Amino acid sequence: MKRKMSLILFCTLIVLMVGGNPAADVSAGNSVFTYEGRLAENGNPENSAGQYTLRLASQEPTPNPKDLPATSEGSIPLSEFPGGGRSDHNHLGQTWTGSEPLVINGAYGEPWNAPLVLSNDSGHGLRILNAGAAGVIVDSATFNGFRVVSAGTNGLRVDSATNGLWVGNAGVLGVGVDYAKEVAYWVHKVDGSALWVDDAGGQAIGVGSAGQSGLLVVSAGDHGLHVQNAGIDGVAVDYAGDNGLYVGNAGGNGVAVDSATYQGLYVGSAGDNGLYVANSGNNGVAVVSANNAGLWVGFAGGSGLHVASAGADGVHVDSAGGYAGWFGGSIYARDGCVGCTITVFGVNAGNTALQPGDIVSIQGLLPSQFAGVATLMQVKAAENGETVIGVVQGWAEVSSGADSQQGKSEERLVPRQGMVEPGQYVTIIIYGPAQVKASALSGPLSAGTRLTLGDDGGVRTLKTTEVNGVQIGESASTIGIALEEPGDNELIWVLVNPQ
Repeated sequence: MKRKMSLILFCTLIVLMVGGNPAADVSAGNSVFTYEGRLAENGNPENSAGQYTLRLASQEPTPNPKDLPATSEGSIPLSEFPGGGRSDHNHLGQTWTGSEPLVINGAYGEPWNAPLVLSNDSGHGLRILNAGAAGVIVDSATFNGFRVVSAGTNGLRVDSATNGLWVGNAGVLGVGVDYAKEVAYWVHKVDGSALWVDDAGGQAIGVGSAGQSGLLVVSAGDHGLHVQNAGIDGVAVDYAGDNGLYVGNAGGNGVAVDSATYQGLYVGSAGDNGLYVANSGNNGVAVVSANNAGLWVGFAGGSGLHVASAGADGVHVDSAGGYAGWFGGSIYARDGCVGCTITVFGVNAGNTALQPGDIVSIQGLLPSQFAGVATLMQVKAAENGETVIGVVQGWAEVSSGADSQQGKSEERLVPRQGMVEPGQYVTIIIYGPAQVKASALSGPLSAGTRLTLGDDGGVRTLKTTEVNGVQIGESASTIGIALEEPGDNELIWVLVNPQ
């Protein structure tokens, strides 16, 4: 590269320390030359006689980026620009235009661990006025896809875009806001999904603390929030002064989590609603699979979950490793509960294994150390003369979960399908439709028949006796009412209601 040499005069009252590239320095010596001209110090004429320090420096003209050598990726090394790769320049009021991107390559360590650091005491950290496609896209990140440690107003705000924020793959956190004075994530209007995370090794979307809503989506053409896979929680909001998650309108699902290793949706504490979905074209909340709770709300000043309107299901959970929903208090259903049963937990106190559909009798109670379970029923296979309390649904597994209010781990019992060995925890249906073992000794049995316990442990019809021409029903405790006639299967559907 051609270099233009120029003479630069530095007038000082003390000896200057000359720094920079040693190859460009001129060492002090006793050479003498004549200089004719006027000296000025701080803009004022300097007429005093004395010794002055001169420095010869090499000055480069500003290069055209197209003339600079490009790397194999097509980017230009920073070291080829004026300053030799130094990063202590002030560039104010500059506008970069053109079709070539700004590419920053390197390994950036402490203190910032980042190639781009922005600080603004009075405005936004990063603002994108217009993007033809995605406003922010992260294809892959070893740790966090997008993280905001602290924001005076919103951690992330998108006024209009196809997708608000898209993270392809993140080793730890997909999208995270540690603290925001107002809304952690604010998405006004997007044609696609407001927040979309394909895969995250930890939490897909996380909010540490927000003065107002944790996540606020005004309108989304597709999903309000969509998480395909999360190594921990799909969406987690530790604290929100207002709503934990708010979705005003979504063309698809309000919130959709395809798979989460732990909770599908987690809200530690919310000043108003834990999750509020005003309107969605499909499901208000959809969790396809979660190994623990599909939706967990620790505390909410208003509703834990509020869905104003949904084109399909208000809340839809296909599969959950724990509970699809965990409720610490009572549940209210205005228009009924379809397919609901009331179940309790117990221990198989008998000497034989219990199968789903077996009728059990109560033997006593045991104290419980499990969350949400006050006592455990001691049960065994029922025999004639014993008080029947319900029907075996399956066994119960001990699962560990997090108590968000106490900040410690707790153990829960989770219903599972299958045989119950002696001493194992059991799930018992005490009310609702269930498949019950029918007695082989039962007489004619049809839908609507009241059932009691047979000699072989199955259900049978109540016997009647004729006395003086009057049919008198058997005085025996009933288990429920048959909903169908027996078929090839030894199990029949019964509306269980022990009396």
